[in-house]
Amino acid sequence: MDRYSAAIKSTQGSLRHGAIVETSSPEVQKVFGSTRWKIMDTGGGLRRWQIDCYFGEDEPLGPGKLQGRPRATTFEYAYAEARILN
Repeated sequence: MDRYSAAIKSTQGSLRHGAIVETSSPEVQKVFGSTRWKIMDTGGGLRRWQIDCYFGEDEPLGPGKLQGRPRATTFEYAYAEARILN
C-alpha cells in the first residue's frame, strides 16, 4: 500500500497542496516505510506546521477514544524536522 499522502491545516507559504516534504526521521521511516510525503489534503484539527501522514486506511482502531486512530497502525505522533522538496 502506498504510504505517501499527507494533510496540513491549510496553505502555509511553500507548504501547500501538492508540495513534497521529506524527513530523515528513522522513527517515521520505520513505522510508515517512507521518508517522502505529498500534501494532498487539509485537516481542520491540525495545528500550524503539523503534517498528518497517512496511507488511505481510515478504519477505526476501536470504539470511544480509539475512533480517531486508524486500525493499520498504533503509531500516534513524532516530532521530526522536514524539508520541502518542491
